[in-house]
Amino acid sequence: MSARHDALRTAFRWEGVAEPRQEVVAEAFVPVIVLDWSTDAPAVVDGKWRALMAADRVRGFDLREAPLQRVTLVRLSIARGK
Repeated sequence: MSARHDALRTAFRWEGVAEPRQEVVAEAFVPVIVLDWSTDAPAVVDGKWRALMAADRVRGFDLREAPLQRVTLVRLSIARGK
């Protein structure tokens, strides 16, 4: 999909150039992580969610490297009934 959409293959350059610029690279792989927490208790999911967010913040984001996005999908259970 990223081959069709320039915005998904974009990075930014500001070092070694006269003015900052946006660049479109030929290819970019959008990383997709799929996690299944559907059998975990709500308290466990809460802890895993906090850990996932903390790890993602530590990982950071580099505007010099395309793609400028990553995707994490988390499968959760659906609470039923009242």
